Amino acid sequence: MFLPKYPITTDVTFQSYQFISVGPKGNIIKGIEFKEVPGWPSVYNLALGDIDLTTGEIDDSVITDNKDSELVFATVGAAVTDFCNHFPNAPIVAEGNTPAKKRLYQITISTHLTVVSKNFLVFGLLGGQWEHFRKNKTYQAILVKRIND
Repeated sequence: MFLPKYPITTDVTFQSYQFISVGPKGNIIKGIEFKEVPGWPSVYNLALGDIDLTTGEIDDSVITDNKDSELVFATVGAAVTDFCNHFPNAPIVAEGNTPAKKRLYQITISTHLTVVSKNFLVFGLLGGQWEHFRKNKTYQAILVKRIND
């Protein structure tokens, strides 16, 4: 299944990606970053947000609502796939820093679970335990790990 997405660029580490969100709020530079989780060697946290033009850092507290969430999440999926091409054994955790973002992430994964599951194992964190991701459950975080042939 092909989903339209924005073109992405990456740095030499393949841990930082950028793209431009286009919508009614204008052209917004977005960033996706994969950072190793302290205490969990080789597990990476996925951060998504707007690039602060003053600092160059990702601001994940901003809610842009540029009316392009499907394109944004398809682009995040492309970045995850590219990251996993370079770090094939690295699990990736996404959490969302607000209840609304957590819900949006879970709805998006649920909507595309069949396609995502072709290349990734998908888990949800519930009560401190990881379980296979199931639709219509509320998870504290989501973890994906590429299926390596």
